Amino acid sequence: MIRENCSLIGYFTKSHGIGGRLMLRLNSDFADDIEPGEPLFVEVDEHLVPFFIEEAEVFPDRAIIKLEFIANPEEALKLVGKNVYLENSLIREKDELLDENAGIFVGYFFEDKTSGIKGIIKEYIDNPLNPLFLVSDKTSEFLIPVHPDFIVEVDHKKKLMVFDLPEGLMGL
Repeated sequence: MIRENCSLIGYFTKSHGIGGRLMLRLNSDFADDIEPGEPLFVEVDEHLVPFFIEEAEVFPDRAIIKLEFIANPEEALKLVGKNVYLENSLIREKDELLDENAGIFVGYFFEDKTSGIKGIIKEYIDNPLNPLFLVSDKTSEFLIPVHPDFIVEVDHKKKLMVFDLPEGLMGL
């Protein structure tokens, strides 16, 4: 695989169990892109070598992966410490993920870096032209546009979404 067609998604940290599974530490929000049957590319001697995913147990920041032809801990240990890549065509854009999954953020904490306003996402309003979050703070409720350019960070463990909204938007 040509390196320019791939993105570094993480690295194998350790062998997991006795069946040749590996712990993959993810660099960013790639958890939704890991699918059984798809290839991962492991950097071996400066070449990207494809390994197909047999099974994947995926968490926001890591995944437990079973690869084809890796059947025991000894074989898995040979891949520990290696960088892992995914073909760019398999990586879904953040806006695609928002379109499909924005409702899961109801109940998450909201924070805007620009205004400093904090609150809780109470509702997802699925308007095709302008999807919105209804956010509530201690004194009021307001609508926030759900757009990937405004989202700085999503922390699933803390149930937190950090936005960087355009200046003045919160004053409307």
